[in-house]
Amino acid sequence: MIIGAFKSKSVKDVLAHIEENRLDMIGKIWQRNYFERVIRNERDLGNIRTYIRNNPGNWERDNENPARFGNG
Repeated sequence: MIIGAFKSKSVKDVLAHIEENRLDMIGKIWQRNYFERVIRNERDLGNIRTYIRNNPGNWERDNENPARFGNG
């Protein structure tokens, strides 16, 4: 419930900012297939840190990378 409320409030704030500043922006605010994960112990934390550190190097093989399929 807390995460849902945070996401809802964030979307409202972003949309208000876009409207107040008359910005021409379209797109999603939250990443598709995003999920929250509770870090329960040091092992989880270490695994997440490793993922974050290594993630940029995986971009060439990522299905979300438009250049991977010659579209970028």
